[in-house]
Amino acid sequence: MQYDLHHFCFQIAPRTLETVLELFELLGCPLAYREGDARWAMVRQEGKTAIQLTESKREPLPTESKVSTHVAFLSKNPVSGVKRVEDWANSRGVKFLAGGWNERERWFDLPGILVDFVVEVMD
Repeated sequence: MQYDLHHFCFQIAPRTLETVLELFELLGCPLAYREGDARWAMVRQEGKTAIQLTESKREPLPTESKVSTHVAFLSKNPVSGVKRVEDWANSRGVKFLAGGWNERERWFDLPGILVDFVVEVMD
């Protein structure tokens, strides 16, 4: 029997789904599924595995605890990719933190929104 990978699920803070959907749209992952006014949804790039984003009452973990659990995106210029998200977050009053392992592997966190993961941008 063969299993096809369908999706991963990550937690976000309550009442932040629309903001997170906007973020993932910016990253090239538009809304793929949402039923009515459900407080969870799936995003996906064409033909790729989906990411389910579910509002949770859990307090966000500290950033240093989340860095090893991440959603990774490829970019020809990770530094400018992360800067683009920082500008987006600042324009919405969303707290933003960034770091990385080197110039080719960067990550960012929206610490009040992303509960159990960060987003990595790498080349």
